[in-house]
Formats: sequence, structure tokens, C-alpha cells
Amino acid sequence: MAGIDLPQKTVIYQAGQPMTALHLIVSGHVNVTFPGGKYTLGKGDVIGLCEINSDVHFLNYTTIDNINMLTYPYTNSDTLMDLLQKHPDVARLFLVSSFRQMNRLFNHCDESELLSSDLFSQLMKYYIKYTTFCTRYRISPESLPGYDSLDTGAIEQSSNVWLSNYYLGLLQTVSDNSNIRIQWP
Repeated sequence: MAGIDLPQKTVIYQAGQPMTALHLIVSGHVNVTFPGGKYTLGKGDVIGLCEINSDVHFLNYTTIDNINMLTYPYTNSDTLMDLLQKHPDVARLFLVSSFRQMNRLFNHCDESELLSSDLFSQLMKYYIKYTTFCTRYRISPESLPGYDSLDTGAIEQSSNVWLSNYYLGLLQTVSDNSNIRIQWP
């Protein structure tokens, strides 16, 4: 594969563009953004890996600095399997990158869960204060639109921390053991 050089601040893909290739970052960094979050890819990470089951990108990719990347055409899962079977070293890099990206997304979910829980707590605290003030000053409180339909059970559910640790453990195992060979069915 020939390397492609891109300067900093280059938009590689925007959400909605067709999924036509995967790109292995050889050097440099790429900012990945999505509604509600972002993370960074670097050397050894694969652009588009999280979207292999989609016909279009749902993430945005922009270079942070100058990058060099290798491009692998992608039309469907068969082309990916063919690539990974023929190139075990590439398969290992793709696997490690997928574990890293899953771990980053799990961390983002954990952070979002904490922020949502804090926001919900604050909302409830201020609503109670509001109704207390209304009672004190003999004002009829307005009902909070949607208050009755809030699903507190969703807020109280904890994310699967074990799942994040599982993928982190797999990442560590694959990263530490360069003699591991990936066998595909």
C-alpha cells in the first residue's frame, strides 16, 4: 500500500459520506467527532473501523497535524476478511485499534452517564426548590413539562464497567504478545 500524506486540519470524512476505505495511520493524529463527543486516533489506529457495518460514515475525521496513512479499499466485510487473512500483521493492528477505540467509546459513555446523572440530580433539586418557593409564597407551581415521563430507571442503571475492562484486557494481551497470530474462520 502506498502512503498518503495529508496536511493538518484536513477533513478526511464527514458523517454521511460513503464508506469506501479503511485507513491505517502511520504517523500523525486524527480528531474523531460525533454528536456529544470526540476522541483522538494516532499511529497504528484505523480510520473507519467503527463503521465497518455501515454503508456511510457516522463519525467525522479531521487531521490534527500532518499525517501519513495507508489506504485499504473497503466495499464489504468480505474484502475486509480477505485483507485480514492475507496480512496477519495488518489484522493485529486492526484488532488492537478496534480495542483501543472501543475502550475510548466506553469511557465516553461512562463520562456521559455521570454527567447525565448529575444533570438529572440538579434538575430534581431545582424543581423541589421551585415548588417549595411556590408553596411558601402561595403561588400555584407550574408542572414541569415531561416530568411525569422521566425514566429514572435509565439514569440509575450503571454501564457495564466489566465490558470496558474486558476489552482493555484484550487490548493489553494482544499488544503485549506480538507472537499471537489471529486465526479467522
